[in-house]
Amino acid sequence: MYRSMISPLLGLSLVLVCGSALAAVSFPYVWAINFAADGEASILIVPDGSGPPLTEARTSDGALTDATIEITLIDLYGAPIPYYPREDMWLHWYENPGTVTGCSTYPSYPGGVFAADAATDAMGRAYFTQPLGGGGWSDGQVTVFVEGQPALNVGGWQEPPLPLRANSPDFNGDRLVNLTDITLFIQDYGSEYAYRGDFNWDGVINLSDIALMSQAIGVVCP
Repeated sequence: MYRSMISPLLGLSLVLVCGSALAAVSFPYVWAINFAADGEASILIVPDGSGPPLTEARTSDGALTDATIEITLIDLYGAPIPYYPREDMWLHWYENPGTVTGCSTYPSYPGGVFAADAATDAMGRAYFTQPLGGGGWSDGQVTVFVEGQPALNVGGWQEPPLPLRANSPDFNGDRLVNLTDITLFIQDYGSEYAYRGDFNWDGVINLSDIALMSQAIGVVCP
């Protein structure tokens, strides 16, 4: 009789314990998003990730600037969320015209993303500093996504986008630099100024941009 009751009681205990554990899991909110650059910056994206890191982004006159992005995740009660997976935090250009897409794809978001460098640390902090693997361009701003949607603060408000634009030798964002992209670059080089071909973002498409275009020909996402 005693043994026959063990299994049901054990099952009930597991349900209660698991239920409590699930209830303790909180949606990740953002305590802060810090953008290192003083103003608008531009980052060059290359499909194989061989472009510059965010610590070597460009200002509108072509000067180097640190465009590191730091985010801090907390739960509903304000406690930091440590070791939150990097693949659930990413950068996304979506509010402005352009073709930016990352090399990393997930079943929950197949569009191509730029994931954080690593999971959050013990204080709930994560960073975007590494070169971005992907292609396309956008002269708009970038949004930090967490858990598949734009990052929210504890008040439920969406965090504002950051003044970071992007361009790439992969003009059309198909994650391959080929003849199509070369053709688009030639169009920009020989006509009125277009940001998408100004890889050094110094206000002119010149020999330095040709060199960067030439280096990337044939490059594809890993």
